[in-house]
Amino acid sequence: MPRRARVKGNEGLRCRAYGHPWIDYGWLPMIQEGLRMWSQAFECGRCKAKRHDRRAFRTFALLRRRYELPSGYPSRLTRAEALTALVEGQEEGGTIKSIQGEAVLGA
Repeated sequence: MPRRARVKGNEGLRCRAYGHPWIDYGWLPMIQEGLRMWSQAFECGRCKAKRHDRRAFRTFALLRRRYELPSGYPSRLTRAEALTALVEGQEEGGTIKSIQGEAVLGA
């Protein structure tokens, strides 16, 4: 079994608070259990999470979505809790810089 990526620094917390900046690796036509569909793969440019979508061949309706989250990703936190943790980190002397158009807190 391949090793999972590991979240570095606050990347996972930022993704949980702001959402993932997905990199789209494109579409691949496939047949699974006799059903024609499209497979689409994404990777987060910040925390390296992976997302795999399966869509209906003609309508592109989402059939299935699966995530591979890196080790250490804060999946149990809500978005609000992740944002609070980032703000508290800034208040303790940490800095939160703009990443791919995110708002800069305290600027």
